Amino acid sequence: MMKRFLIFTIPLAIVLYFQACDTRIRTEGTQSSSTQNNGDFYTGKPGIYTQVDAQTKCSQLSLNGNPFPNRIVQYDPQARRALLVRENCSDIETQVLAESTYSFSSDGLSLVYQGVSFAFQVDESEFNLISPVCPPGRTRLASTPVNFNLLSSPLHLSQPAWMPNPGIETFLYGSLEALPRYAVRRMAGGPFDHFRRVSQYLVLGRSRELALSFLVEPGNTPSASIMVWEGGDELIAFLDFATGTAGITYSNGLVSPSVSVQRYDTGYHFTVFFTTTATARGTAEIGVAPNRSPNGPEIGQAGDFIYVTAAALHHVSDYCQ
Repeated sequence: MMKRFLIFTIPLAIVLYFQACDTRIRTEGTQSSSTQNNGDFYTGKPGIYTQVDAQTKCSQLSLNGNPFPNRIVQYDPQARRALLVRENCSDIETQVLAESTYSFSSDGLSLVYQGVSFAFQVDESEFNLISPVCPPGRTRLASTPVNFNLLSSPLHLSQPAWMPNPGIETFLYGSLEALPRYAVRRMAGGPFDHFRRVSQYLVLGRSRELALSFLVEPGNTPSASIMVWEGGDELIAFLDFATGTAGITYSNGLVSPSVSVQRYDTGYHFTVFFTTTATARGTAEIGVAPNRSPNGPEIGQAGDFIYVTAAALHHVSDYCQ
């Protein structure tokens, strides 16, 4: 099992690199619930507030035919701060708003900023933007049922369903294609093994053909990795940001692995297909991480990061033939 043999020593200067970067907007504090009447009703999940200008609607449409929001403000109840992340129909560099510039309605269903009302986005869905793709040689069913995502909190990678490995942190950092975007970053002090990732744990089942995908945007590394670990069976796939191509780095046990990459503005919809074995393996760990080499796993460094949103895991038979 290759992950047990990659143990290296990192120089102190590398460990300290990037330690202070992005502190102005990173999520701080614990996973405790919000005590304010905003965010997502005391759950600790960021509240997404959108504004659609009826006079100047955005030309970009979601898959359900609705125009993208003109502006988006995210409220992070853990850090107790509001972030302007979209303006004039475009994602922008995150701006932290002064508390004096915005206010909430008593029920938390609207936010007012610069005299403009933003509505709380109740119906968040990664499927409003991204439709799952089929493996090579397969086509979509003529009548595809409603997409069912096997993952929890697919748009919020700081929620309890996601468990960062030691040495990994996640925090809300702006918008990607009008979806909440999270940084996945290696922490100062490590450990820096390539397989350290932010993960979910779930039972995949026997002989199941699956599609695991993330919408990924480059940070400061040339590559990102998707990893699956199931009781000794392992799969690692990489995405090369420079070329927009992907491949299988390592595969042991999981059947017929393949990849797909689609470009989405500044990001990539990165999908890995695989089939589980006929023997029950128990709980699996699936995740995503920054990677320093597009040619395969490489030891990381403090501050390595990528941006991630729209995590999804599907049974391929639900939508492909």
